[in-house]
Amino acid sequence: MTPTVHHVPYAWIMAFDLNPLETLATKRKILPRAVREKWLCVFDHDQDVVAGRIVEESPEALGVVPAENFGMTRRGLLRRHARIEEVV
Repeated sequence: MTPTVHHVPYAWIMAFDLNPLETLATKRKILPRAVREKWLCVFDHDQDVVAGRIVEESPEALGVVPAENFGMTRRGLLRRHARIEEVV
């Protein structure tokens, strides 16, 4: 749904998505919850931002605060991500 920070805005959906309207509806349901509950989101295809929190910049406009900005190191994030993948 959001492999990079560039896919966080609602309208940014991958070109090869077979169900873009379903993806849009899912993003409109899930991302506000991520904002409210301050989820740490992993962007596994982003070269610059490993993880971060999705924030509401204005109504209907979302952005990302990189995890590095709230004290998490890139190495620590990669370790945490590896542990999550082991569990799943």
